[in-house]
Amino acid sequence: MGYNDYVSTTKRYLKDYKKKKTALSNLKEELKEKTELQGMDVNASIAKYGTEPGGGYSELNAVEKATEISLQLSKDIYNLLSEVGELTKHIKRIDTALDSLPEDSKQILTYRYIDGYTWSGVSDRAYISERKARYICENALQATAYMLFGSRATNGDREYVFLK
Repeated sequence: MGYNDYVSTTKRYLKDYKKKKTALSNLKEELKEKTELQGMDVNASIAKYGTEPGGGYSELNAVEKATEISLQLSKDIYNLLSEVGELTKHIKRIDTALDSLPEDSKQILTYRYIDGYTWSGVSDRAYISERKARYICENALQATAYMLFGSRATNGDREYVFLK
């Protein structure tokens, strides 16, 4: 990935921030519901064998069905936990990067990419010119990209040679 790719990826992360937070909230709710379902007592009757009327077939099917439902719930919960973990980690990285910025830079990035305002709207809310808003935002984007991706996101992977 080149330098501009990291900045573009950072912009996309910021634009998707609200969607990710909403998705995380919904996944946590679904996880809670599935966990409650899994904790419910399964009232499956015990299989009967032998010559008793009604044989054991329907009861055995109920036990198998309850087991299948329980196994599926376990798989669903595992997948939800994994997805919640990934989203939580991703959101935390973005939050940490934003919190590390100066307040004006954070506010301008938030207005532009998270809240989706035009440059005119950003400059009106920040009480600065559009040109200044763009300048601050560009620097903040570069800093945020660095915080998210490390030195891979810097423009200069140059080596300096000092001559004696």
